[in-house]
Order: sequence, then structure tokens, then C-alpha cells
Amino acid sequence: MKRYLGMLFMLLVLGGSTKAQYQLGLVSSNYSGTNSIFLNPSNTVDSRFKLYINAFSFGMHFSNDYVSWNAPYHPFATIPGLNTLYKVDPAYQTSSGEPDFNNSYIKENVNGELKNIFVQNDIKLFNTLININAKNAIAFGARQRSMLQMTDISEPFARFVRWGFKTSAPPFQNGELDSLSPYTNNSFNINVLTMTEFSFSYGRVVVNDKEHFLKAGITGKYFLPQYALYLRNENTGALVYNDDSFDILNTDFSYGYTNDRYYTDGNAPFGTGLGKGFGVDIGVTYEYRPNYKKYDYTMDNKKRQDESKNKYLFKVGASINDVGSVKFQNSDYVRAYTLNNKAFVTLQQAELNTVLDNVSQYGAMAAIDSLLDRRIGLATRANQFSMALPSHLAITADWNVYRGFYLNATYIQTLRSRDVNGLRGFSSISVTPRYESRWFDFAVPVQFTQDFSRVRLGAYMRGGPFWVGTDNLNSIISKKEIAGADIYFGISIPLHRKKPKDKDKDGVSNRKDKCKDIPGVWMFAGCPDTDMDSIPDTEDSCVDVAGIKALHGCPDADGDGITDADDRCPENAGPAYLNGCPDMDGDSIPDIDDACPELAGERVNKGCPDRDQDGILDMNDSCPDKPGLKEFNGCPDRDGDKVPDHLDKCPDVKGLVDMQGCPDTDGDKVPDHVDLCPLTPGLPENNGCPKVEEKIEIVEISEEEQEVLNEVFSNLEFATGSSTISASSFESLDLLAELLTKKPAYKIYVAGHTDNVGKAASNLKLSQERAEAVKNYLKDKGIGAERIKTEGFGQERPVADNETPEGRQKNRRVEFRIIK
Repeated sequence: MKRYLGMLFMLLVLGGSTKAQYQLGLVSSNYSGTNSIFLNPSNTVDSRFKLYINAFSFGMHFSNDYVSWNAPYHPFATIPGLNTLYKVDPAYQTSSGEPDFNNSYIKENVNGELKNIFVQNDIKLFNTLININAKNAIAFGARQRSMLQMTDISEPFARFVRWGFKTSAPPFQNGELDSLSPYTNNSFNINVLTMTEFSFSYGRVVVNDKEHFLKAGITGKYFLPQYALYLRNENTGALVYNDDSFDILNTDFSYGYTNDRYYTDGNAPFGTGLGKGFGVDIGVTYEYRPNYKKYDYTMDNKKRQDESKNKYLFKVGASINDVGSVKFQNSDYVRAYTLNNKAFVTLQQAELNTVLDNVSQYGAMAAIDSLLDRRIGLATRANQFSMALPSHLAITADWNVYRGFYLNATYIQTLRSRDVNGLRGFSSISVTPRYESRWFDFAVPVQFTQDFSRVRLGAYMRGGPFWVGTDNLNSIISKKEIAGADIYFGISIPLHRKKPKDKDKDGVSNRKDKCKDIPGVWMFAGCPDTDMDSIPDTEDSCVDVAGIKALHGCPDADGDGITDADDRCPENAGPAYLNGCPDMDGDSIPDIDDACPELAGERVNKGCPDRDQDGILDMNDSCPDKPGLKEFNGCPDRDGDKVPDHLDKCPDVKGLVDMQGCPDTDGDKVPDHVDLCPLTPGLPENNGCPKVEEKIEIVEISEEEQEVLNEVFSNLEFATGSSTISASSFESLDLLAELLTKKPAYKIYVAGHTDNVGKAASNLKLSQERAEAVKNYLKDKGIGAERIKTEGFGQERPVADNETPEGRQKNRRVEFRIIK
């Protein structure tokens, strides 16, 4: 029984195809020619081709969500010619070297959900695109399309087809299928269609306005069908008795087909007598071209755009495709039936044997008709039916990421309902990164398909006129979890659009250039007029300088009676003894040789003056009346301290640059001439003298309070060489702040000290800054500034010997006293 059911199933399935194969890597490319027109007919115009012929291409797609291949070898290894690419381990070969098949290699997806099967073949021959001009283009060609889809098949029914009704099969043995139990709710659709498509496309540029570009296109289609089959089951069920019989329950379905005997009976080829169909695609594409000026150029005195380049930063397109249907009508070979009498019929093994015996004589479907009519009764009969095309909406977006690198997104939305009498595509979203150029493409499409329930990774490559790709890479490279296959390839004859040839790059095309090897102008048909004086070089005695016709193209710009060719100064009138050159300063040096034409000078200085005779010309001399040095632009430096005298506040005493040329003997940043204590480091606010100490009166405090001061003294630390208090000191400082808060009458005296390492002035400044840092910390804790007195003594008051490390450590300190 299983063998016969499998044969009946194959008669239905092996005729055709389903869900559209979109060939995503190919159609997203700007170099796909006619192939992208099938996705959006507006791609007909503004392509990168003057002429494109798709000589031959083939595409095949199969997918399902019921079974998958899980074997130790790839299923392609069973196909003659591919076994050299897909090897089979000897352990999995028969004695004759063939791949050894095991039923366990077919893995069922048992999840309680409806099952779907999709198959498609697509062959294109000599599809041709012709670019008429910058705004118009046409395309035409032939295409063989074979499509099958089986949708919404209940899981038990799919398993019956897989295993038959043999009760010893695994699903019956493990209780997943049950004999003598009715299986209902089996609504499903089967659609098969094979046809030849003849198409004609027209595309036109609608808007080309700087950054904005819009084009539109339409494709008309004529279909010549060769085969069709449809079956719509509303709720027919089944009940299994044993291997030899089963019941058909609640009969309610319709079906139609074209009889395969049409071809064996000697009728016209290609199914010309079975029916015909019409369809249409329409689409638009918008491009945003922010860098449109980059592609503008002028050729043959006309403004043009480089038609060989993609000019958009991004583009979006929308199209509605495959709108239409195919009608079958033939009294001898077209049949359509409905069965809706809700009958319960038991079928025996012998009846199925009879059906198979009658196939060769009457045709497969006619034999099935006879059985159904005899046992169930056909409710209605007809010799015609129509099948809808897989209409869908396509929305695309394409971003030019960088030069030849692009990112494409494509959204496909089916426009047919699930119960359509015809083909219905599945919705999908894809994202395709790619690189493209005139002779090479590479893309990796990622597709979310079957109404977004599955993710597929593809690959596509084009080299020259050849291309190959797949929308399902896993089916080619993996041995496991293969639930389908997808492959497409082809060869084209491309004639790319190019800028007109212009050998000499003069904006006059070779076709119209009478001087192809020499750059010229449009006025003289590409021949040169170098000086642009409207006198061609062949008649111009001064080809490089614009002149007048009376002097054979030679000029006399200054009107001094000397032609420019003989005039040393053709733009300025001058005396003859200076060869036509002027001498404004009257130093007998012509202005053309005079570096200072408005100031009389000596010839040795090229006509420029040097009043102080220091070898530096007055125009470059900041002190032109005083001899000076070149490094100071001619200004003197009497004391030699690298500060020129006019910037030196002490021009006769050698000093420091940062002191404006004055000395600072004690290094306290107060120059000696304003330092009241020039030999002792002091403070700027004390005119360079040390700060005068104020007498302080220390308050006697308790032992506990003195312990707080000792704790602060012992723990106070700073970052090396800075006044930043270390975090480890905060706790003891907080105790001091707490003491001062409790004793509002107390004032604190903070004195900073350093060792003698470094300059005395720097040490004094550091000690003051550290004392101030303690003051600021206590202020932040709420102690008033008037209660805190700070002083810094630098290295002046050591408490130990600075000659030892231990002594220097003791000298680096901050002292605290409670004062009145």
C-alpha cells in the first residue's frame, strides 16, 4: 500500500514549483542587467548597460518544513556528475560503490504544525535590454517557469504519505499514528504550473533634478502554459484499517488539471492549445544623489552625466509583480471537478492497483478521475479553470556604503490569500551586503523567509559574463539539516555604457574631433586655439598669447609700439633703452629687475636700499637705521642675552628671556631692578623680600586636644612634589575639624616646611601651597577662614640635618598650633 501511495504522491509533486526564487545576490546588483527587471521593471532604464543579453540562465529552488536530510554524505553525491565534488566515505557505499541509503537519513520535523513544500525551476533565454537614450530603455525575452506549492498539509497526512498506511511503520508502532482513528482537519492546497513567459518592458526616467532622481517601469507578460494542476481540500479526512484498506471521510475538495496525454496524442507543441494568460509588473525607484556634480561633464558642447557610474548614496524601490492569471480551456485535455457530498468511502488495495494499471493507457489524472467518479461521485465537471499568478509587493532599499560596497534590504509581501486557486508566494525580508564592479560582484544575502519563520544564508559571485549563486548556502556545503536546495547560474553578453572616447581630453569626442591627438576647442572641431583669441593655432603667429588679427594673433598689450613678443615688459609701457620696461624710482634699474621698484637703491642689492649697511635690506630690517643681527631681523642686542634691544628692559645688562632681558639673581621671579632683596628669595607681593613673620601666641590645651594635633602631624601626607593631600590623611584632619567645631574660641596656626632639595624659591612656594591646602580642607568642613592662619617657610627652618635622608624627611612637615 505504501508503494502505491508514494507513486500517487509523486505524480502530484514532481510536476513543478512553488515559492519564488528571488536570486537575491544577483537582482540587488546594478550589473545584473535584465535579471533585476523581474523584481522591479523600473530597473529597465538608467542601467549600466547600453546593451545586455542574458544568453542563458537557470535557477532551481526546493524547500520544505517537514523532512530534512541528515546523512553522513551530501544528497548531491547521489546525482551523476556531482559525485566527484561530493565524496562518500566507503563505509557508506554499497558493494557496487553507490551511496548506501538508509531510511533514517530522512529526519521528520514532528511538531504538530502544518507542512509546506516549495519547488521552482526558472530558465531564461536571450532576455535582452536595450538602452535607447538617457531617459528611455526597453527589454524583452522568454522565460520558462515551473512552479509547485503544497501548503497547509496536516502533519498526520504528511506522515501517511511518508510512511504509507503500513501499521508496522515506526509512527504506528510508537503510537504517533493510530489505526482505526479518523484524521480530519486536513485542509490543504496543491498548485502546479509550468508555462513559457514572453515579456516586454519599458522604463523611463521621470525626474532627474540634481540630488533627486525618479524612474518608473512596466512589464507586460504573455503566458503560454504547458501543464497545470490544482487541488483544494476543505476537510476531507482519512481512517486507516490496515495495510490494504483505508477510509476517505467527509469528502469535500475540488481539483483541476491538464491531461498529460495532450503531448502523446500529437497535439501542437508547447501547449499552445491548452490556454493562455496575461500579467503585468509595475515599479518605481527613487535615488538620492547628493554628489551628482561629481558625475557631470561636458562633451561636444553638451552637458551630460556619466552613465557608466552609479550616482546614488541610497535608493528605494517599490513594485507590484505577477499581477494576472492563466486560463486553461480545452474540451479534451482540461478538467476541473468538485466533490462535496461528504461521502465516506473505503478504498481497497485492488482498486489502487487498477488505478496504476490504467495510468499508461489513460494518463495518471484520468485514471484517478475514474476512481473518484465511480466510488464518490463528481459533483461538478468543467473543461476550463484559471490559476492566479503569485502576485507580490517588493520594496527595496540600497545604500552605497563606500565606493563599490553596498547594503541592500528587500521586503517581499505576498498579495494572494492562502486559499487562492493558483500560486502564492511567501513573504520575506532579506539583507544583502555586497561588493560590485563592472566585471566582478560578490554578495552574501541573509533572508528571513516563509513568512519570516526561517533564516537562510546565501552567496553570489559574478566574474565577467558568468555568475553563480544560491539563496540557501547550507544546502550546498552541509550534510546535516538540509530541508531544501537553491542554485542559480547564467551567462550574459554585456555591452557597458561608457563615456564617449576623448583621446586628447578636450571635451570633443573622437567621433567629432578633427585633431584627435591635440587638445582643442569645440569652435574649431577639436583643433587647438591655445591662447583662446578665436584665431586657430594654424593661423596664429603667437599661439600661446592672445592677440589681434591685424598682428597675426600677436599682442601689444601696453601700446608702447613694441609687440609683446619683442617687448621685455609687454604689460607696462617703458623706454626703448630699457627694452620697453618702466623705471618708477629712476635708479636706472628697470622695474622688472628691481626688487624695490618704488625705492631707489643700488644694483648690488637688486635696486633695494640698506640704510644702516648691515647687509639686511630695509624692507626686511625691523631696525633699518641701526646695524643689527640677522636672527633679530636686523635689530641689535648689546648685552648678548638673546633679547633684542627694542624688547629688552635692561638692554645693557645680560638677563633672562622670561624676565624681558633683566637678571633675577635670587631666582624668585622678581627681576633685580625691582627686587628690594635681590640676593634673597622673596615674594612678589613683598617686592622680592621674604615675608615678615607675625608674632603668634600659643594657647595651652589639654592632653587629649594635643593628641589630636599630634595625630594630624603624624598622618598628614601629600602627593610627591605637590600640594594634593593624600586620602589617608582625611581621617585625622576630620578629627581636627571636629575639635575646632567643639571649641569655637580656638584658632589654628598651620606652618609648612620643606627640605633643602631644589631651589629655595620653589620650596617656599610649595610650603605655602601645602599650608593653604590644609586651610581649604578645614574650610570645607565648616571652619571659618578667619580662624585659620597659614605660613610657609620653605627650607628656612629645618629641625634636622638636611645632609641625611632621615633628616630631610623630618624637615618636610606641616606644624599645627592652637593660637589666640
